[in-house]
Amino acid sequence: MVHAFIIHTLLPGSSLVLHSSTFRQDPLTSYEIKESGSRWHCVRQAQWQYVADVVHGEYQFRRTVSGRSLDEDLARATNIDNGLGLPELECGVLRLSEHAPYADEKVIVWYGAGTLAFSLVCDKTENRLIAELILKHIVRYLQEYLLVFSQPSEILNKADCIIQILQQLIPDGLLLFRCQRVMRQLEKELDSSMKQVD
Repeated sequence: MVHAFIIHTLLPGSSLVLHSSTFRQDPLTSYEIKESGSRWHCVRQAQWQYVADVVHGEYQFRRTVSGRSLDEDLARATNIDNGLGLPELECGVLRLSEHAPYADEKVIVWYGAGTLAFSLVCDKTENRLIAELILKHIVRYLQEYLLVFSQPSEILNKADCIIQILQQLIPDGLLLFRCQRVMRQLEKELDSSMKQVD
């Protein structure tokens, strides 16, 4: 089960959450939702920011260890064929311990390149290979339809397109294994639905 999908920045300094979608409520916050909607929203924002900061820290650490500069990272991210392909993506899996910031232990599966990172917050028992595969498909479709690496402002301008992609690939937060034939059919459906959104 996927609990959240987050797009955030990887620039030096603090990470900025550009988009977030939640698929399932954390058990500890269910009561808080009834008590106060604004309190719940603050809790969610804190959770998203925590995830963004953890991934940001890991990415910055890897950049430092590899000896890459920010300029080299940006060059790698923008070196895309015709602006439609994917750059060389850094991938990682991180564990969130219990109560930090979710009630139960969670796993973050993330991809990052240049200035952007894409993270899935999953149950600790979720199949990580399927999560990585689906996240890579999400990133590919975001690049194909929104050109997120060359035009990051589209993340803020076209949240409805992002939600449409997420609904197709992780309906209600479920990570489903799909064969190539099903993926091709899904791509056709996604293509027609994206034309309606534009």
